[in-house]
Amino acid sequence: LHRKAKMAYNLTQKQNEEKEAALSKRFLFTKMLNEYYKEKILPVESCINFDLYCSLPLLDCEFSCNPTILFLGQHSVGKTSMIRFLLNTDYPGMRIAPEPSNDIFNIIIYGNDARIIPSNIMVNNTNFPFPGLTQFSNQCLKRCVIASCPVPLLKHVTIIDTPGILENSLQSQGPTEFEQMIRYFAGKVDRILLMFDALRFDLSESMNRLLYILQPFEDKILLILNKGDTCDPIALSHVRSTLIWSMSRKLHTVEMPKVYVGSFWDKPLRNPVHQQLFQADLSRLFEELRCLPRTTNIRRLKDVLKRANQVMLFATLTNKMHNMRYFAGCIPRMKKRTLAKIVSHEIYPKLINLLHLQTADLPTRDLIYNLMLKDIWIFKKVSKKDFQQLSDFLHNDMTHLLQVLRAEVPEKIPCGRLQDPLLNRDYENYDWNAVNEEAEKQGWRSEFHLLGPKNGLLHAVQLTEALQKSGLPRLVLDQIWRLIDQDNDNMINEDQFCLVKYLINRTLRGRPVPSQLSNCMLPLQSQDNFCACKEAEMDMEESISDESEPIQPCFTPQNQLSVLQSHKKEGEK
Repeated sequence: LHRKAKMAYNLTQKQNEEKEAALSKRFLFTKMLNEYYKEKILPVESCINFDLYCSLPLLDCEFSCNPTILFLGQHSVGKTSMIRFLLNTDYPGMRIAPEPSNDIFNIIIYGNDARIIPSNIMVNNTNFPFPGLTQFSNQCLKRCVIASCPVPLLKHVTIIDTPGILENSLQSQGPTEFEQMIRYFAGKVDRILLMFDALRFDLSESMNRLLYILQPFEDKILLILNKGDTCDPIALSHVRSTLIWSMSRKLHTVEMPKVYVGSFWDKPLRNPVHQQLFQADLSRLFEELRCLPRTTNIRRLKDVLKRANQVMLFATLTNKMHNMRYFAGCIPRMKKRTLAKIVSHEIYPKLINLLHLQTADLPTRDLIYNLMLKDIWIFKKVSKKDFQQLSDFLHNDMTHLLQVLRAEVPEKIPCGRLQDPLLNRDYENYDWNAVNEEAEKQGWRSEFHLLGPKNGLLHAVQLTEALQKSGLPRLVLDQIWRLIDQDNDNMINEDQFCLVKYLINRTLRGRPVPSQLSNCMLPLQSQDNFCACKEAEMDMEESISDESEPIQPCFTPQNQLSVLQSHKKEGEK
């Protein structure tokens, strides 16, 4: 009992240490990325007034905030209903109606009580993850509220519910504040759920304009075909094909965004024939959302890298402009409008071509012209030290950050309806009892004796033809054989033969070959030896607990024989 209690205590302690290490690794990456940004990118941004023609500097909270999901689509496609389905409750200010219900952007966050907070109050809060809302007018901010809701899921994810896209709500003549707000949120979130109604699928002019706005963020888009139970199977297949064809013409990604079909609310399906399809798509969608904590750090790294490249491009350009002798003598005498026109429409484009820069990552000529008319001279010289630090981040620090990111333990959202499924999980009896039962059903023991074992053992040569009949690649069969033949003598007994056949059948059912066999998969005799190995190790630890020499642990079946033999010799001595 003492040994078992000690083993259980050591196991619990090890699990706690692993959890703490995983948590520290998770925050280590965001902390490092934030420090690199403030130390090596932000000084150059401040020097060249990067916020005047791109975006505001990143705040600390933008590196540590929760993943965010943005819901977009026409009115009455089921955006708010799906959010309610995710939260399993109403959020403050929620309205569901067949007609356009409101024109409010709802940022749904966790709070101890349910209430609505105006956005013009929160934008000045340093912990608010959307500081860029300050660039919008007060009239526009009135259409954006923060809904605080005591739902545990919101501790791990933030949700943005948007107004339905109406006909002519997005004008092609020029950007409106509504359009600019959609573009701003799309750049800050981790996933964009673009929803369509299966019953009235239509790509209006406003929806086409929305897709144009979302082109820079196509990698974040997931297509949702909602209310699929209102169609019969043939009509649903036709609508889904039409959606995929239409999106392939509008979007420019190499791969098409994934399409998830379903009826995303709590009510029973109107047409049960779709249940299997809907359940499969729902599982795939929720698995995508469940893994957001992992993909969020990847998105942050991409955003900072893109920002650093833009800063580097313009810093190179500004240094070249600043060093030109032409401006040193002409700026005091030249009229403001003439100077702005020469710089923005003649010299600026020539330098872009001379330095082979990408115009998509630089401010436009018209923007530079307008800034210069306002006496804002953005071509300031970047110091050699700041320039070198920025270059060092792009060429050296990025490699270090990628190593830290790869070392992260994948994390999933652990609560609410995004938890790992239970009822629909594909369970498997993965132990020796299952192997033994399958052997009795399939007659593997009789097959073993028909192959002519000698002294209860079969050689690998005798089994080659029988194993190749499974149709599995030779490399896979070799991997299974090495798992079973742990003493590397190319001989297996009857129980091991059954285990080989079980792993082959398991692989044929689509399961991966395990990297190592757990104790419960071994035959009973091997399990007893494994337990004896553990007890022997505990005895050895207790016998030399006063000494400082380290003990080589034995946790795997591969080295259990050597430990038992050494322990036996010590007893004889």
